[in-house]
Amino acid sequence: MEKDSNWSLLDSTEGLNQEQLTKLLKFMSQDKEDKFNNQNMANNNEIPSLEEYLKEEEEQEKALITEEVAKVERRVPNWLEKTHQINSQILQLFITMSKNNEISIKRDELQKEFERDHADPFYSNYVQMKNFGSNNHAKVFEEDSLGNIRLWNPVADFIVGLYESKKQ
Repeated sequence: MEKDSNWSLLDSTEGLNQEQLTKLLKFMSQDKEDKFNNQNMANNNEIPSLEEYLKEEEEQEKALITEEVAKVERRVPNWLEKTHQINSQILQLFITMSKNNEISIKRDELQKEFERDHADPFYSNYVQMKNFGSNNHAKVFEEDSLGNIRLWNPVADFIVGLYESKKQ
């Protein structure tokens, strides 16, 4: 499929959600060299179809989530023991304020409450607790566009369970 013929894909976008449309635009904007992953495709000068591309993107996303969940499961239990760590203090404060993740909390409210008792920087630590990354603390939060924070869904029950068992 030539890059110019990608525009014909736009004719078949009915029924795609916003995330799928974003991936389609990303797919269309890539150079040929970026679209293939193995040597055979490079030698044959083939480009994967949109369906193949979306499937690969989905598999990469699932792998990233699985990896991040494993990181949370390794690190968060240690945070319960090392309560002097900023990430531990931020998470414990969130658990308390959100009533074990029953309600969302505004980022500004969490930051204000944290900074009331701590001189340590809130935001740089918080960001490493809400984003994916090889050097992040571990993704435990998700934040919507209005600044509402909740525990990241794939690990929410695990984290609440740890904190509940700590109370006992």
